[in-house]
Amino acid sequence: MAILLALLPDAGHDQLWLLLAAARIGPHTDPYGPLVFESNPPLALWLSGLVVALAKVFHLSFTVTFKLSVILLAGVSALLCARLVHLRQRPITDRWYLSFLFLLISGVLPARDFGQRDHILMLLVLPYLLAAALHLAGKSLSSPQRWALTLLAALGLALKPHQALIALAVELTLLLNARPRRPRLLEPALFLASAATYLLAIQTLAPTYFTQVVPALRSTYWAFGTLPPAQLLRASFQLQILLVAALTFVLLSRPKSPIAVIFLAAGLAADLAYALQGTGWYYQQLPALSFLTLALAAQLLRSKVLRRLQPPPGPSPPSPSSPT
Repeated sequence: MAILLALLPDAGHDQLWLLLAAARIGPHTDPYGPLVFESNPPLALWLSGLVVALAKVFHLSFTVTFKLSVILLAGVSALLCARLVHLRQRPITDRWYLSFLFLLISGVLPARDFGQRDHILMLLVLPYLLAAALHLAGKSLSSPQRWALTLLAALGLALKPHQALIALAVELTLLLNARPRRPRLLEPALFLASAATYLLAIQTLAPTYFTQVVPALRSTYWAFGTLPPAQLLRASFQLQILLVAALTFVLLSRPKSPIAVIFLAAGLAADLAYALQGTGWYYQQLPALSFLTLALAAQLLRSKVLRRLQPPPGPSPPSPSSPT
């Protein structure tokens, strides 16, 4: 189903536009005129330029190279997540369950929006969220691991700045659950440094974004305003049902899964970011849909419901000293 929904159809219009715009501007770092006028911050175009360059090197079409790149990113994200949750040491039912969940959020939920910035953001942020859940459970990672996972998440959040609320919600959740109540310093510092670096890069490499694009957006695109709350709710009805289900199940369950708590916080923040964007487009719901699905699934795995479905353990092998 993931192949039918995500891989076989052509890339979506937003993805195609970014690829064509990146091909048109070529090696120039400033994508805002005269050949192209793009309303978004330049990171998406810069990354699309890498895909275009790879397509030319391997003599592939832009769309094929793009989808292969997103599949590669999903594979890297899956490997990182598998290492963090020690997937190979888990029971076979857990492995199948978690693998199906990752396929669901990475391939089925995006459907025609496979490779949208919100989809890529989710893949980049996912390992950071699992690392935060490990921290909540009292398990620490090495400093290089924390650096790498946080910088990956910062790269994803830079694609959709509204979603920076995810990092804020996660770090606040960790702070409120810490005993003694001490904030983590490394991850917030890396997020702030990444944001400052990105702003400096825009000012240096694409200054017309601030001088031409933002004023134009203020008087045109942003002047239309946002959808009223009732329309936003109607456009995201499935998301809000999932939110209520995840919130109710996780909060009422005992004991709570640390993974469920972190993903619930991330899902709530992503839902708020979707509302702040105010357009009602489905692909902007992808981070919230993915994280709330994982929150519900993680708490379900922690509960006794799935434990009843696991096969009974087989007989233990005889010890060397026991009679055969």
